Amino acid sequence: MILRAENIEKSFGELKVLKGVSLSVSKGDVVAIIGPSGSGKSTLLRCINRLEDIEGGSIYIDGKPMVTTEPGKKPVYAPERELKALRRRLGMVFQSFNLFPHKNVLQNIIEAPTQVKKIPKAEAEKRAMELLAKVELADKARAYPCELSGGQQQRVAIARALAMDPEVLCFDEPTSALDPQLTGEVLRVMQKLAADGMTMLVVTHEMGFARNVANHVVFMNDGVIVEQGTPKEVLEQSGNPRLRAFLGMARQKE
Repeated sequence: MILRAENIEKSFGELKVLKGVSLSVSKGDVVAIIGPSGSGKSTLLRCINRLEDIEGGSIYIDGKPMVTTEPGKKPVYAPERELKALRRRLGMVFQSFNLFPHKNVLQNIIEAPTQVKKIPKAEAEKRAMELLAKVELADKARAYPCELSGGQQQRVAIARALAMDPEVLCFDEPTSALDPQLTGEVLRVMQKLAADGMTMLVVTHEMGFARNVANHVVFMNDGVIVEQGTPKEVLEQSGNPRLRAFLGMARQKE
Protein backbone atom coordinates (compact mmCIF):
# COMPACT_ATOMS: atom_id res chain seq x y z
CA MET A 1 0.00 0.00 0.00
CA ILE A 2 1.74 3.16 -1.19
CA LEU A 3 -0.72 5.57 0.49
CA ARG A 4 -3.11 5.05 3.38
CA ALA A 5 -5.31 7.70 4.99
CA GLU A 6 -7.36 6.72 8.04
CA ASN A 7 -10.30 8.60 9.60
CA ILE A 8 -9.18 12.02 8.35
CA GLU A 9 -10.98 14.95 9.94
CA LYS A 10 -10.74 18.58 8.91
CA SER A 11 -12.81 21.68 9.68
CA PHE A 12 -12.74 25.29 8.57
CA GLY A 13 -14.23 27.28 11.41
CA GLU A 14 -17.60 25.73 12.26
CA LEU A 15 -17.77 23.83 8.97
CA LYS A 16 -16.63 20.21 9.23
CA VAL A 17 -15.33 19.42 5.74
CA LEU A 18 -13.93 15.91 6.30
CA LYS A 19 -15.74 13.60 8.71
CA GLY A 20 -13.53 10.57 9.19
CA VAL A 21 -12.43 9.77 5.63
CA SER A 22 -10.34 6.65 4.97
CA LEU A 23 -8.67 5.86 1.65
CA SER A 24 -6.03 3.39 0.45
CA VAL A 25 -4.01 3.55 -2.77
CA SER A 26 -1.82 0.71 -4.07
CA LYS A 27 1.12 1.09 -6.44
CA GLY A 28 -0.13 1.50 -10.01
CA ASP A 29 -3.67 2.47 -8.98
CA VAL A 30 -5.49 5.26 -10.77
CA VAL A 31 -8.06 6.50 -8.26
CA ALA A 32 -10.71 8.98 -9.40
CA ILE A 33 -12.41 10.98 -6.64
CA ILE A 34 -15.77 12.33 -7.78
CA GLY A 35 -18.60 14.17 -6.08
CA PRO A 36 -20.42 17.51 -5.98
CA SER A 37 -18.64 20.77 -5.21
CA GLY A 38 -18.12 21.21 -1.48
CA SER A 39 -18.02 17.48 -0.75
CA GLY A 40 -14.43 17.60 0.58
CA LYS A 41 -12.57 16.11 -2.41
CA SER A 42 -9.94 18.83 -2.83
CA THR A 43 -9.53 19.23 0.92
CA LEU A 44 -8.74 15.53 1.24
CA LEU A 45 -6.06 15.85 -1.43
CA ARG A 46 -4.59 18.93 0.27
CA CYS A 47 -4.49 17.12 3.62
CA ILE A 48 -2.70 14.15 2.05
CA ASN A 49 -0.09 16.53 0.62
CA ARG A 50 0.14 18.41 3.93
CA LEU A 51 -1.06 21.63 2.29
CA GLU A 52 -3.61 21.57 5.10
CA ASP A 53 -3.08 20.19 8.60
CA ILE A 54 -5.54 17.52 9.68
CA GLU A 55 -7.41 17.62 12.98
CA GLY A 56 -7.81 13.88 13.39
CA GLY A 57 -6.72 10.65 11.73
CA SER A 58 -3.48 9.27 10.30
CA ILE A 59 -1.67 9.27 6.95
CA TYR A 60 0.98 6.74 5.93
CA ILE A 61 3.23 6.86 2.84
CA ASP A 62 4.54 3.40 1.94
CA GLY A 63 3.91 2.33 5.54
CA LYS A 64 5.78 5.26 7.07
CA PRO A 65 3.72 7.66 9.21
CA MET A 66 3.37 11.21 7.93
CA VAL A 67 0.94 12.02 10.74
CA THR A 68 -0.78 9.94 13.40
CA THR A 69 -3.45 10.62 15.99
CA GLU A 70 -3.81 8.70 19.22
CA PRO A 71 -7.30 8.47 20.80
CA GLY A 72 -8.17 11.68 22.63
CA LYS A 73 -5.04 13.49 21.45
CA LYS A 74 -4.09 15.93 18.69
CA PRO A 75 -2.39 14.77 15.48
CA VAL A 76 1.40 14.47 15.59
CA TYR A 77 3.36 14.95 12.36
CA ALA A 78 6.66 13.24 11.65
CA PRO A 79 9.86 15.21 12.38
CA GLU A 80 10.55 17.89 9.76
CA ARG A 81 13.30 16.04 7.89
CA GLU A 82 11.21 12.85 7.63
CA LEU A 83 8.13 14.88 6.70
CA LYS A 84 9.93 16.60 3.83
CA ALA A 85 11.20 13.25 2.53
CA LEU A 86 7.71 11.75 2.65
CA ARG A 87 6.11 14.76 0.95
CA ARG A 88 8.62 14.51 -1.90
CA ARG A 89 7.16 11.11 -2.70
CA LEU A 90 3.91 12.87 -3.62
CA GLY A 91 3.49 15.17 -6.61
CA MET A 92 0.69 17.70 -6.97
CA VAL A 93 -0.92 19.24 -10.05
CA PHE A 94 -3.31 22.10 -9.31
CA GLN A 95 -6.21 23.41 -11.37
CA SER A 96 -4.59 26.85 -11.70
CA PHE A 97 -1.19 25.69 -13.16
CA ASN A 98 0.90 27.86 -10.74
CA LEU A 99 3.81 28.30 -13.16
CA PHE A 100 6.41 31.00 -12.53
CA PRO A 101 5.50 33.69 -15.12
CA HIS A 102 9.04 35.13 -15.26
CA LYS A 103 10.65 31.76 -16.06
CA ASN A 104 10.40 29.86 -19.31
CA VAL A 105 9.07 26.32 -19.52
CA LEU A 106 12.45 24.64 -19.07
CA GLN A 107 13.33 26.87 -16.11
CA ASN A 108 9.96 26.11 -14.47
CA ILE A 109 10.58 22.38 -14.71
CA ILE A 110 14.18 22.34 -13.43
CA GLU A 111 13.59 24.74 -10.53
CA ALA A 112 12.62 22.15 -7.90
CA PRO A 113 15.02 19.36 -8.98
CA THR A 114 18.01 21.73 -8.91
CA GLN A 115 17.04 23.68 -5.80
CA VAL A 116 15.44 20.97 -3.65
CA LYS A 117 17.11 17.74 -4.81
CA LYS A 118 20.38 19.47 -5.81
CA ILE A 119 20.44 17.73 -9.19
CA PRO A 120 23.09 19.23 -11.55
CA LYS A 121 21.53 21.68 -14.01
CA ALA A 122 22.59 19.77 -17.14
CA GLU A 123 21.10 16.54 -15.78
CA ALA A 124 17.90 18.31 -14.77
CA GLU A 125 17.56 19.92 -18.21
CA LYS A 126 18.04 16.56 -19.95
CA ARG A 127 15.31 15.02 -17.80
CA ALA A 128 13.07 18.06 -18.37
CA MET A 129 13.34 17.68 -22.15
CA GLU A 130 12.41 14.00 -21.86
CA LEU A 131 9.34 14.95 -19.82
CA LEU A 132 8.37 17.70 -22.25
CA ALA A 133 8.41 15.12 -25.03
CA LYS A 134 6.22 12.91 -22.86
CA VAL A 135 3.61 15.66 -22.47
CA GLU A 136 3.91 16.56 -26.18
CA LEU A 137 5.58 19.95 -25.66
CA ALA A 138 9.20 19.40 -26.65
CA ASP A 139 9.08 22.45 -28.92
CA LYS A 140 7.99 24.79 -26.10
CA ALA A 141 11.03 24.56 -23.81
CA ARG A 142 12.00 28.22 -24.29
CA ALA A 143 8.45 29.60 -24.32
CA TYR A 144 7.04 31.55 -21.36
CA PRO A 145 3.72 30.69 -19.68
CA CYS A 146 1.99 33.73 -21.19
CA GLU A 147 2.76 32.32 -24.65
CA LEU A 148 1.01 29.03 -23.95
CA SER A 149 -2.63 27.96 -23.97
CA GLY A 150 -4.21 26.80 -20.72
CA GLY A 151 -3.92 23.18 -21.80
CA GLN A 152 -0.24 23.62 -22.61
CA GLN A 153 0.39 25.30 -19.25
CA GLN A 154 -1.28 22.41 -17.47
CA ARG A 155 0.85 19.91 -19.36
CA VAL A 156 3.95 21.87 -18.31
CA ALA A 157 2.68 21.68 -14.73
CA ILE A 158 2.41 17.90 -15.10
CA ALA A 159 5.98 17.71 -16.43
CA ARG A 160 7.15 19.89 -13.53
CA ALA A 161 5.52 17.54 -11.01
CA LEU A 162 7.02 14.48 -12.73
CA ALA A 163 10.49 16.06 -12.61
CA MET A 164 10.60 15.34 -8.88
CA ASP A 165 10.00 11.62 -9.57
CA PRO A 166 6.98 11.26 -7.28
CA GLU A 167 5.62 7.81 -6.43
CA VAL A 168 2.06 9.15 -6.36
CA LEU A 169 0.88 11.99 -8.61
CA CYS A 170 -2.13 13.90 -7.27
CA PHE A 171 -4.37 16.01 -9.50
CA ASP A 172 -6.83 18.57 -8.13
CA GLU A 173 -9.44 19.05 -10.87
CA PRO A 174 -6.71 19.56 -13.50
CA THR A 175 -9.12 20.36 -16.34
CA SER A 176 -11.72 22.50 -14.55
CA ALA A 177 -10.31 25.78 -15.93
CA LEU A 178 -10.05 24.52 -19.52
CA ASP A 179 -12.40 24.45 -22.49
CA PRO A 180 -13.33 21.03 -24.00
CA GLN A 181 -10.56 20.93 -26.64
CA LEU A 182 -7.81 21.80 -24.15
CA THR A 183 -9.33 19.39 -21.63
CA GLY A 184 -8.84 16.60 -24.16
CA GLU A 185 -5.12 17.44 -24.51
CA VAL A 186 -4.55 17.16 -20.76
CA LEU A 187 -6.64 14.00 -20.34
CA ARG A 188 -4.71 12.32 -23.18
CA VAL A 189 -1.43 12.95 -21.34
CA MET A 190 -2.92 11.68 -18.07
CA GLN A 191 -4.15 8.55 -19.84
CA LYS A 192 -0.62 7.93 -21.16
CA LEU A 193 0.79 8.29 -17.64
CA ALA A 194 -1.75 5.78 -16.34
CA ALA A 195 -0.83 3.35 -19.14
CA ASP A 196 2.84 3.72 -18.12
CA GLY A 197 1.94 2.58 -14.59
CA MET A 198 1.98 5.95 -12.78
CA THR A 199 0.10 5.84 -9.48
CA MET A 200 -2.46 8.64 -9.62
CA LEU A 201 -5.01 10.17 -7.28
CA VAL A 202 -7.32 12.40 -9.32
CA VAL A 203 -10.07 14.72 -8.12
CA THR A 204 -12.14 15.18 -11.26
CA HIS A 205 -15.50 16.07 -12.79
CA GLU A 206 -14.56 14.18 -15.97
CA MET A 207 -16.73 11.07 -15.83
CA GLY A 208 -15.15 9.71 -19.02
CA PHE A 209 -11.75 9.66 -17.31
CA ALA A 210 -13.21 8.00 -14.22
CA ARG A 211 -14.97 5.41 -16.38
CA ASN A 212 -12.22 4.62 -18.88
CA VAL A 213 -8.89 5.29 -17.15
CA ALA A 214 -9.35 4.85 -13.39
CA ASN A 215 -9.34 1.39 -11.84
CA HIS A 216 -10.95 2.65 -8.62
CA VAL A 217 -13.61 5.33 -8.19
CA VAL A 218 -14.47 7.09 -4.93
CA PHE A 219 -17.69 9.08 -4.56
CA MET A 220 -17.65 11.72 -1.83
CA ASN A 221 -20.58 13.71 -0.52
CA ASP A 222 -20.89 15.99 2.50
CA GLY A 223 -17.44 15.15 3.87
CA VAL A 224 -17.65 11.37 3.72
CA ILE A 225 -16.98 8.59 1.22
CA VAL A 226 -20.42 7.34 0.26
CA GLU A 227 -19.41 4.71 -2.29
CA GLN A 228 -16.22 3.27 -3.76
CA GLY A 229 -15.24 0.42 -6.03
CA THR A 230 -14.45 -0.32 -9.66
CA PRO A 231 -15.75 2.14 -12.26
CA LYS A 232 -18.44 -0.35 -13.24
CA GLU A 233 -19.56 -0.87 -9.63
CA VAL A 234 -19.72 2.85 -8.84
CA LEU A 235 -20.77 4.41 -12.13
CA GLU A 236 -23.11 1.71 -13.45
CA GLN A 237 -24.27 -0.67 -10.75
CA SER A 238 -24.69 1.41 -7.59
CA GLY A 239 -28.21 2.11 -6.41
CA ASN A 240 -27.18 4.81 -3.92
CA PRO A 241 -29.64 7.69 -4.45
CA ARG A 242 -27.09 10.46 -3.80
CA LEU A 243 -24.68 8.93 -6.29
CA ARG A 244 -27.41 8.38 -8.90
CA ALA A 245 -28.50 12.00 -8.59
CA PHE A 246 -24.92 13.24 -8.98
CA LEU A 247 -24.31 11.06 -12.04
CA GLY A 248 -27.57 12.25 -13.56
CA MET A 249 -26.44 15.87 -13.27
CA ALA A 250 -22.99 14.98 -14.64
CA ARG A 251 -24.56 13.35 -17.70
CA GLN A 252 -26.55 16.50 -18.41
CA LYS A 253 -23.32 18.53 -18.53
CA GLU A 254 -21.54 16.12 -20.89
